Formats: sequence, structure tokens, C-alpha cells
Amino acid sequence: MHFNLTDLLLPLDDLSCLEEPFSTEEIKGVIQNLPSEKSPGPDGFNNEFIKKCLTIISNDFYNLISVFHQGAICLQSLNGSLITLVPKRM
Repeated sequence: MHFNLTDLLLPLDDLSCLEEPFSTEEIKGVIQNLPSEKSPGPDGFNNEFIKKCLTIISNDFYNLISVFHQGAICLQSLNGSLITLVPKRM
């Protein structure tokens, strides 16, 4: 089956809204719509933690998203971690 892609896609003239920074209302809306009882992510925090602690972590969270939008963050550092075993003294 052959498709003509130009017939299927509608031309869009103004896509500048895709380059605008995320608003705090937009971020809050996404967080509130996250499913609450999902298993924890790689950092150990589930969505319920993020929802309940948003007032505490909001500034750091918004700064992270802002730096991400500016392209000034190394995404590899977000996906990597170091595990250190600390000996327990008795």
C-alpha cells in the first residue's frame, strides 16, 4: 500500500509555540495528571511522592525544567548514578 505523505499531513505555518518555555501552570497540570500508584523510577521516587512534596521541591523542579529547555544540562548526568557502599560499624 502506498501513501502520499503530503496528502496525509496538514501544513502548519506557525510552530513558534513549540519553542516557548514551559509555564509553571503547564508543569503543575502535567504533575497532577500523573498516575499516583506507579512503581518508583530509577531514583526511587514514585509519582505520589512528587505530587505530595511539590511545594517543597517545586523551585528545584522548575529550575531543572528551565535549564533543560535552555539546553544547558547534561542529560547523561540525570541518567547516571554512583553507588557507594558505606561500612556499618557495630
